Amino acid sequence: MKNTMLSILLLGVATTSVAQPTLTNQCNPVAGDIQRLKLVTGAPAPGAGGANATWDYSGFSGTDEDNTFMPCPAQALCSMFPGSSLVLESGTSTGMATAYITSQNSLSVNGLSVNGVNYVYRNPMEILRYPFTFNDSYRDSFVCDYTSASNVAFTREGAIEVEADGYGTLILPHDTFTNLLRVKSEEVSTDFIFGYASFFYQTISYYWYDPNTRDLIARHATYYISGQLSGEVLSYTRDTSSGSSNPPDPSDPSDPSDPSAISDMTDISTTLCAFPNPVTDRLQLRFSAEAGKNIRIQLSDMTGRIVHTAGDIRTVSGQNEIRLGTDGLASGMYLLKIGTDSGIINRKIEIRKTAK
Repeated sequence: MKNTMLSILLLGVATTSVAQPTLTNQCNPVAGDIQRLKLVTGAPAPGAGGANATWDYSGFSGTDEDNTFMPCPAQALCSMFPGSSLVLESGTSTGMATAYITSQNSLSVNGLSVNGVNYVYRNPMEILRYPFTFNDSYRDSFVCDYTSASNVAFTREGAIEVEADGYGTLILPHDTFTNLLRVKSEEVSTDFIFGYASFFYQTISYYWYDPNTRDLIARHATYYISGQLSGEVLSYTRDTSSGSSNPPDPSDPSDPSDPSAISDMTDISTTLCAFPNPVTDRLQLRFSAEAGKNIRIQLSDMTGRIVHTAGDIRTVSGQNEIRLGTDGLASGMYLLKIGTDSGIINRKIEIRKTAK
């Protein structure tokens, strides 16, 4: 009898150890989501894949970056990339944005904007398919067009090979994440000018996903141009509410895991209009909200210097309007941060003073 019971217990342990996470469209980001990341340059190797692997990045820290997923068609770049669902705005670089198509079956890149150069995909790049689990793989081709800063038209053609190469535990400096799926992707592309191949690119990325969390937990990327290493970076979430083994307290009104808080932030971000942009004299903010929400506003220049703050603004039910003057501010790009009880909404604002 003892031997039988021991066999049953061992079987139970074995079954638990080989449980494999499966990604679904629950991993797709939604409007209002914020990537609160740490960026580590010169990152260590991504490590081996396989079943029940452990990836330890506990000894590596980096710089903060906050990126925000903005809804289409409200975001300014949506018209440039038709069919997009979301645009991810970089919180640290005014010239970086990525457009995505989200669906029940996939997550695809539909456009890039880099320092004023727009890469428009006529054949989007599918970076995830659902459902997706350990040892699943696929290959997808993509095509995009862009005009360089020197006004030369290029076509970029390529393919991406995606494989779920491991699952297990990811150890970060602030938390440990279990039962994650690691997805390896290798993107290879060529730029053509007048039909002739000119530049060759390769990006090898490893993504860590939690099946119950929107967006990624971490990414390790290595970049090559014409076979030469051009960069290597590790980015990971510093938000412990994402898949954390110690989830935040849902009773905390500032906790983004509170469903009502997420709904409130999403409602504000999806209805928020900041106009005119560029602005000369006065910026108007218009959005819908529930009554009694606390709003804080901060405007900073691209060096991080705060040039305007306003707090303790209480919302009314329905449409709200806030006006900000630009007296004393120089022409240039600024970052507008709107703080709510559940998170921060970012907008890039250009002030363009007229000559007197």
